[in-house]
This record gives sequence, C-alpha cells and structure tokens, in this order.
Amino acid sequence: MNRRLLCILAGILLWAEAMMAQQVLIPKEIYVGDRAQLRYMFQSSIDFFSFSHEKSDSTLSFDINSPVFLAQADRCSVQEAVLQRVGITYTLLITFIPWKPGEIDFAPFNVSELCGGGEDAPAYELDLSPVLVSSLVEKTGVNSLRAPLAPFLLPGTNYVLWSLIIAAILFLCLMGFIIARFPSIMIFIMAIRERIGYYRNASRTKKSLSQLGKTDCTDAQFAQDWQRIMRSYLEYRFHTAFASVTGHRIIEVICLATGNMLDVEQENAVMSLQSLFMRTDYIRYAANSIDSRRLPASEHEAQFLQGERQDIIGLSCENIAAFEMQNKEVKNLGRI
Repeated sequence: MNRRLLCILAGILLWAEAMMAQQVLIPKEIYVGDRAQLRYMFQSSIDFFSFSHEKSDSTLSFDINSPVFLAQADRCSVQEAVLQRVGITYTLLITFIPWKPGEIDFAPFNVSELCGGGEDAPAYELDLSPVLVSSLVEKTGVNSLRAPLAPFLLPGTNYVLWSLIIAAILFLCLMGFIIARFPSIMIFIMAIRERIGYYRNASRTKKSLSQLGKTDCTDAQFAQDWQRIMRSYLEYRFHTAFASVTGHRIIEVICLATGNMLDVEQENAVMSLQSLFMRTDYIRYAANSIDSRRLPASEHEAQFLQGERQDIIGLSCENIAAFEMQNKEVKNLGRI
C-alpha cells in the first residue's frame, strides 16, 4: 500500500513539473534560411549536471551530432544545443537554421542520456512541441524570380562621390582659413610682391650698367647715362623722386626717405653713391671750365681716368647689393 502511494506521489510530481514547462520560439515566425532559437524551460529536482564531465555548474553543451538532432538534418541544421540551470529551473536552448518549410518535430529524448548519464541515471524525457517554418512564397504570393533592378549608381561612382565630398570639405576649410587670415595673407603677399619688385629693379639696373660699360661714348655722355640709370633705381627703391636731386644731397634725401634706419654697410653705400654722383657731375659740367685746367691735370681735367668707368660700374653694383640685403629687421626699407 505504501509503495503504491509512493508511485502515485511520484507521478503527481512529474505531472506538476511537466505542467510548469514552457516552450518559446525566437523569432515567433521563421522562414527558410533564418537563424532561430528554440527555448524550452522546465523544472526538475534531478541534478543533470552531475552526469557530465564538464565542470560548469550553470551551462552544459550537448553534442549536436547526437541522433536526436541528426534526425532532422533534412529539414534543419542544429548549430548549438545548450542546457542552462538556475536552481531547479533548467533552460534548453537549441539554435538551428531551417532549410524546408513545414514542421520541425524533434523526437522525445532522455535529458539524462544527453548529459552523459548511464543506465543507472534517472530517466527524464522531454517532448518538444513541433516548430512551424513558414514559406515566403505563400506569404508574398510570388512564385517567380523578379528581373534584377538596375543599379542606382554606376560602378565606381561611390568613390567619385566620396572624393568630391572630401574635396569640398577641404575647400571649405581652406576658404575659412583664408577668410580668417585674409589681412595677414594680404600683407604677406604684398611683401612678396614688393620684394620681387625690388629684385627686378636691382637686376634691371645692373644689366643697364653692364651694357653702359660696353658702350663707346664720351665721358660726359657716360656720366649722364649713369646718373639716369641710378636715379631711376633710387626712385623705385626708396619711393622718392631723385630727378632733381643734386649729388651733394643724395645722403640727405635717402636718410629722410628711410627715417635714418640704415645700418653701417648701407650708410657706407650711401656715401659711396654720393661721391659717384659728385664725380659724374664734375665730368658732365666741368668740361672747358677753369677748374678743369688746374694742375695736376689727372685730378682736375673733366674726363675719366683709365679704368675709372669700370670702377664706377663695380661700385654701383656693390652699393645696390648693400641696399637689397634681405636679413634686416627693417623690412620696409625705403618707405616714407
């Protein structure tokens, strides 16, 4: 009588555990080729983890090549089968990919056997509900392939578009930088233009002096042409009119134009230049004068000494080089 009562109580307990089982399919509606997961939760006082050689107390992996999973190989591919435990609550997770529409019905299996239990392990059978795999053809009503759509963009157009976008961003950044720095940039550009103008003026003057040294002319004509070339150079270099400046006032006018900001080398160049103007003035205007007849004739006659023309041209080029020095703190040399 007691044994019969125990059997009845065991049956009631198993029935209660079965009633508390719950099965969930994620997602609820699956189609061929989808990756789905079947979750089956149940409660049992049996320690299934004690049958396995794995040391984990919360997760136990099943062999997906066992007969219970391979039996549905023509309909789906089981990728993973895991048993999880929290207290006496177990959750069976079966991850699979269906290949055919219709039902996938796993045959009833003994959990203890899958966990590695032998003949002495208590049998606990799970019977999962069938899973329905829907058909896209039935849902959409389309049973033929559609013609391929033309590409929205030509091949390689994405690279061109991204290149244009990047170029536009860089252009906008550059424009913003230019606008923010516009006054400084303009000052820098004007300084470069001014320096280029000075360089061209000096080069043009040296070239004219070199051509003058090769010209066969009178000393008076040479002195006149030399002054014309040098006055043109000085007017551009110091932004001051030199057409009517006498040779005695060269130093005064240049110092006034530069604010007396010349260094020692440039001051020497100004004094040398004034002496050259005074010498050429004498050659131009002292011809047939009483002073030109004074002795010694080599010092007072109104004509150049032998080689003096080339000396004047050489000194003029040295003076120009002194005025065009670039490593000066006073960058706007010659501005009034």
